[in-house]
Amino acid sequence: MDWVILNEKILNGKRGISELIVVVLLIAFIVVVGTLIFMFASESFLEESQKSSDRSTAQDICRSEVKIRVGKIKDSEDFFAIEIENLKERTLNDFLVRYERDADVEIKKAAQVLNGYEKVNVKVEKPSFQPRLVKVIPQIILEDELETGEMGWWLCSGQTAVYTL
Repeated sequence: MDWVILNEKILNGKRGISELIVVVLLIAFIVVVGTLIFMFASESFLEESQKSSDRSTAQDICRSEVKIRVGKIKDSEDFFAIEIENLKERTLNDFLVRYERDADVEIKKAAQVLNGYEKVNVKVEKPSFQPRLVKVIPQIILEDELETGEMGWWLCSGQTAVYTL
């Protein structure tokens, strides 16, 4: 009898140890999963805050360092020659030209580098309709100002120059 009671105590003791091991492994698994989730969340939060900071920096640069004026637009057969003047020191890298007439809208890209305080005629493809309004949106390249990358571009839509035909 003593032998049966002794075996039962040993088996119950082993059963308690195996349950303890399962609980410890479960806790370790939960801690590892929680740590991975925390690391992923904090990394994505940091990246999003840096992107937000870059957006804010780009908007500040556009407000303070970018200003253009459209002098005149010459109508050629298959393109418009748009006279664009850079009124600030910052170099402008490209332009988006938005043509509008009532509900019709077309956007064309004009690849032209325009240094500070320069005036240049930019050739831009004509739209499929005769526009009444031409909006020129400058684009800048950001390099040293960015936190998330080495280089990026930004459209300064707040500095749009408007010309009525």
